[in-house]
Amino acid sequence: MSESNESWPETTWMKKRLLVLSKKREEENVTKWHSLYGEHDFWDPKLYDLVIDTDENGIEETGEKVLEMLNF
Repeated sequence: MSESNESWPETTWMKKRLLVLSKKREEENVTKWHSLYGEHDFWDPKLYDLVIDTDENGIEETGEKVLEMLNF
């Protein structure tokens, strides 16, 4: 078996585990936010002045977009 094939099951397991942990963290955060700020859809972009998809942008590009929005 090649090295990439040997690590495939572990990689798949890790991805699944990370998704579970990420979902759990999101649920815990939303519960906390609801207790602090009331029942709102915190993922609704209409609630925010600026929404930046950081999955598609690096640190530099994200920072530039923030500064641009602040007129710097």
